[in-house]
Amino acid sequence: MLTFNVTAATEVMGACGRADITAEAGKYLYVFELKVTDNSKDIATKLSEAKDQIIKNKYARRLTDKTVVPVALVLENNSKSRDKSDTPVCEIVALEKVSVD
Repeated sequence: MLTFNVTAATEVMGACGRADITAEAGKYLYVFELKVTDNSKDIATKLSEAKDQIIKNKYARRLTDKTVVPVALVLENNSKSRDKSDTPVCEIVALEKVSVD
């Protein structure tokens, strides 16, 4: 059986704000900022907003011995994909590692 040792948390306080999700895996700490859109025309704008927020709020600045990997993530709310239970479905439409150097 394949297993992963990943520890995840939400709204973890950073230097100047709270990242949506952090996930520790091995020697890495992934810091995710998520944006959601209902319109595929807004994907690039939302991705830019997420990247700007990571940089502005210094989410990559952490007191840790791990390599911090900031990631901007955009989800599209796809109401056409809802099943009979009317459960909303979102899909990842943009994902980008953010350079903060």
